[in-house]
Amino acid sequence: MMVRRLLPVLLVLAGMLGAVVLSGCRALSPPGASLPADDGSTRMPAAYPDHSLEDVLSRIPDLPHAFQEITAEASVNVASPEESGRFTARIAWRRDDSMLVRIRFPLGVEGARVLITPDSAYVWDRIEKTLIVGTPSSIEAVLPVAVAGTDLVALATGFVRPGAGGAQASGAQASGAQDGSERADPLDPTTWTLRADSLHYELTRTDGSERLLVDPSRWRVVYAEYRNSEGHIFEQRWYTAFADLGGMLVPRRVSVSQPLRDARIIMSLSRFDTSPGHLSFDLGANNIKERYEIE
Repeated sequence: MMVRRLLPVLLVLAGMLGAVVLSGCRALSPPGASLPADDGSTRMPAAYPDHSLEDVLSRIPDLPHAFQEITAEASVNVASPEESGRFTARIAWRRDDSMLVRIRFPLGVEGARVLITPDSAYVWDRIEKTLIVGTPSSIEAVLPVAVAGTDLVALATGFVRPGAGGAQASGAQASGAQDGSERADPLDPTTWTLRADSLHYELTRTDGSERLLVDPSRWRVVYAEYRNSEGHIFEQRWYTAFADLGGMLVPRRVSVSQPLRDARIIMSLSRFDTSPGHLSFDLGANNIKERYEIE
């Protein structure tokens, strides 16, 4: 059944694209226009490579918040044991409210829609007329990598903060918060080491769980690597082709690899509009033949 093949892919994508639209506090160019190319005009700061560990940690920016509604379009390539292929995703997003992702396959056929709200998640297979319903947490429990909704902000925007961790680490952190245990300050300099090469600063957690490469010409993370308690890499991220967002930078190309699942996703953002006007979050689930509840 098509929906069984699509579910892992669509939910991973939903998290990624929810993250993408969270980056758009300003138009990359006139609203609705294609994204500009990276002109490569950035230069290394004069103090490089002699910044202190505290200085590097403080210069990595937080996610911007000055926006409310976004529409965007991205091409996505996915390779995993569950599904491989290429498709286009069109996204409508409203802050603290809803996100709708329309998945279009080659020849312009819309195959599925994913609707995420703060407490619900829906996957509508328009071809098989099958609806899957759950909550963000229930879907995450079934597919831990596919954190539904707009929680995976750093994944696609490149606003990676030290100590945020990958998909598995985020789940562990949330569990720790719920059971009342205290977590160390992720920006505590005593939990990081710093070294420099000719192009990057390398930040490494002292417990070996996280490694980040920071481009000091932009003060942005361009590579992130996360390891589990056994020391195995469970997630790698690459951020390239940055575009200027009125003083803020967003990567137009994001690559994610999860070696333990043999899964890879490459996403290229092509259109971005921070003044979309009327937004529709219609799932369009009519004439439902099958319905599945994920508890």
